[in-house]
Amino acid sequence: MVFGITTCPLLVNRVVSLNVLVTRIVPGLSEALRRLGTGNLAFALTLAVALVLPDHIFSLLPNPSQAVYGPGRCLAVFTFCLVLSLVRSGRFVFALLLLLCLFEVMYFCYMAYFGGVIDANLIIQALLEYEDVLAGGRGVAGHLFYVPLIVIIPYLLAWIVVSRYCTARLTVPGTWIAIMVAALIIPYKIIRTGNAVPYYANETFPSIANSYLNVSALTFNHLPKLLFGPESTQLPQDAAPITVSSDHDPGNMTIVIIMSESLTFDHMSLYDYRRTTTPRMAEYAADPQFAYARGIASGIGTGSTFYSFWNGIRDPRNEREYMEQPANLFRLARTHGFATTFLSAQTSYLLRGIGTSFIDNLVTQDMMEPAFEDKKDEMILELLKNIHLHERNFIVLHLRSVHAPYEQNYSAHPELAMFRTEGVPFKNHQRNAYDNAVRYNDMIVSDLLDYLKGKVTDPLYVFFTSDHGQLLGDTPTRQFGHAILLPEVAHVPIMAYEQNADPSVLEQVRRETYMAHYELTRLITHILGFTIHDPEDDKGEFFINGLGYYGQGGYIKIVKGGASGVRFEKIVR
Repeated sequence: MVFGITTCPLLVNRVVSLNVLVTRIVPGLSEALRRLGTGNLAFALTLAVALVLPDHIFSLLPNPSQAVYGPGRCLAVFTFCLVLSLVRSGRFVFALLLLLCLFEVMYFCYMAYFGGVIDANLIIQALLEYEDVLAGGRGVAGHLFYVPLIVIIPYLLAWIVVSRYCTARLTVPGTWIAIMVAALIIPYKIIRTGNAVPYYANETFPSIANSYLNVSALTFNHLPKLLFGPESTQLPQDAAPITVSSDHDPGNMTIVIIMSESLTFDHMSLYDYRRTTTPRMAEYAADPQFAYARGIASGIGTGSTFYSFWNGIRDPRNEREYMEQPANLFRLARTHGFATTFLSAQTSYLLRGIGTSFIDNLVTQDMMEPAFEDKKDEMILELLKNIHLHERNFIVLHLRSVHAPYEQNYSAHPELAMFRTEGVPFKNHQRNAYDNAVRYNDMIVSDLLDYLKGKVTDPLYVFFTSDHGQLLGDTPTRQFGHAILLPEVAHVPIMAYEQNADPSVLEQVRRETYMAHYELTRLITHILGFTIHDPEDDKGEFFINGLGYYGQGGYIKIVKGGASGVRFEKIVR
């Protein structure tokens, strides 16, 4: 009884306290649920629609997005947006959306132009060649002006809605930290393996997922390598180094290499293309002093090709050859007394690693920008005419006439514009403008060759090729442009002309079904009086380098021989 008397007030107090607690919690819980059900849900739905809308709008265009949205992916996007709605800081939400918007704009602009998805490696290449990217972008801005709007308008409208009408939402302190931690999952995997390629963008992924992958690979793999030096992709342990020996005096002669830009033999009538794009070069086909073959470039971008071509490198993983440059063409030419000249209609930043220290006379577009802007590739002929020829000359002429935007290159020669570019769909415009640019290139090369034939009396060799090819929507992938690790991107012409020189050089070109860039540089090296001793030569293996240095951007192995003549084995790191 005493126990009951003494404990009753305590029980009453506890019941009263519990009742007070319930009366406080229930309204608070009810308010939280109300905010979650209205503000947060509206926030998440609005933002989710904005994130998926660009993919769906783009799928209606002629070059559609291939993004696949199943129930799982839709739920993942909505869940992300719902968690983001719990973040208290509006600045954090805005900064995150702005970052995604920028990468989405880049993603869809690339897809609209090239027909594929952009990845971190391509973004790095764009940063390194930003002047060309800006020039190409300005050239097609009138055709693709609407693409950024596909992203910007949904994002902008979503931000207006969520910032004005979804303010009464439930927020949880520290949610932004949880989002940042979750965002580090892919970066952690990239850092742990040291390889970002498995986490490259995929054309079937939603664009928002690809933007996240690109940010991760760019920030935690490619930018550190760019800033602090690339890791080399080492050759096999048993790979023997190459050596170069001087085996004969070449005598007095002039060797000229004409290096074109983005020229594929798939769009040259000399190589049986259906349109008449190379009428003047076709006139040389019957000349016994002229030979040509289908070529395979050593890279899929100017930089990756130049590293390998001018240094005579067969395997892009051979960092030692890049660093020591034992087979550099300019170095070998100067060693045997050749005056070395490099005239480029492009800017000097493309010449990294080609051996400029061995070049006696170097002129690039940025040294004479107004003149090149006015005369385009025709300026190369003017510069060539001003060169004092020595007894031994090694001359490189670097053209730009087939570089996007194509129509700007031949604008001073409307008579060459055989194919219509006005009032046609964008993809037709690209093909037609490209073919017109090939006709302009044909004129330039022919004029250069005609001049050299009349100017040089000593033995003369003229070699012509391109740094890489170009996709024009003709392949099964239906893509445009280059910098894509596909064999077709390496389709380049290889042509040779000799005058008062060794005709057996032409025979070596004629008998090749496909001639790799390395085989061309080895032939030029022999003419210079040197022999490259590569223990791996007898395997018949050559390589197409991706965009990364030392094979870091992947590569394609070429195996020559067999019934087909050549086999491509794609290898991606």
